Amino acid sequence: MLLVLIVVGWRVLSLGMADHYASSDPERALSWRGDHPEALLHLAERRAATPGTAAEAEDLARRALALNPLDGRPYRVLGQLRTAAGDLEGAAPLYLIAADRSPRDVPTLAWLVDYHLSRNEFAPAVARLDLLLRAEPELIPKLRPVFTALAQLPAAHEALAERLITLPPWRTVVVLPVIRETPDINVLAALMERLRKADGGLPDVELRVWVDRLVKEGRWGPAYLTWVSQLPKERLGSLGNLYNGSFEWEPGQGGFDWRLGRIAGARIDRVTAPVQAVGWPCASPSRTAGSRSPTFPRCWHWPPATTPCVGRPGHRTCAPNGAWSGPCPAHPPARYWAKLNR
Repeated sequence: MLLVLIVVGWRVLSLGMADHYASSDPERALSWRGDHPEALLHLAERRAATPGTAAEAEDLARRALALNPLDGRPYRVLGQLRTAAGDLEGAAPLYLIAADRSPRDVPTLAWLVDYHLSRNEFAPAVARLDLLLRAEPELIPKLRPVFTALAQLPAAHEALAERLITLPPWRTVVVLPVIRETPDINVLAALMERLRKADGGLPDVELRVWVDRLVKEGRWGPAYLTWVSQLPKERLGSLGNLYNGSFEWEPGQGGFDWRLGRIAGARIDRVTAPVQAVGWPCASPSRTAGSRSPTFPRCWHWPPATTPCVGRPGHRTCAPNGAWSGPCPAHPPARYWAKLNR
């Protein structure tokens, strides 16, 4: 009985020590347990990265694989050795097996993304990018340029849009820089139309940024039509020259609606205006000494031939297409709102 306890104790101790050193010092771990698959794998990775030790790396990887056949990472090491030898076609099947058995292995996914992109295989490349960002969200800043490059390739739009339509958790933080940074707006517009026409359309934040990009490029017509296409159906019947001019609804903070910003030292409070023309409460601006008066900026789009003059003392000059801002009156006269909404 004592002998059995000693043997069991030794096995527990040796396994614990091997587990402890498997990643930090795999050779030391193997001195405790020569058949430890994790230690064999990590030592194989080190040998694969060391010139002149490819044969040893392959032997270690195969031993790790024999001990744990369901682990895909030894296949990745074997694929790495094939890649180093210049045999990409021989490496690809090994990396595919590695991805199938270890789907969250970042080096495997990164290699496959690069491999698929080099062959213009956009659907599998975007699928691997999705898995990569789900496994390591910290990689999003580094991979944003990849998505911007894909947005500039019409051939990649179908694969990219199909993946984005599934609403992956990284979508917004990737799409917003793509909208802002893609240089060719004509190519970008084709991708954004695919996303807009999908079920649910564009999320509010993407819609705002996309409309602002169109406005910045002077494309007022497409900007207005894109924004209107996502308005609730009950609001389409009341579209006028100035949308929501009488504050029938709470300002939407984007597009061609009112935009309520923040100014240091200024405060905007909701008050009920004593006129029928105002639905949603207007605002009473107040400010501390030395601060600017709060404003309600907005964009509009009117046909040039019918541009009205809606000026009021203190307002900026109107333009056919442009941004306008002016102080919100605490108690606007009915004729003022009627003129705005004409």
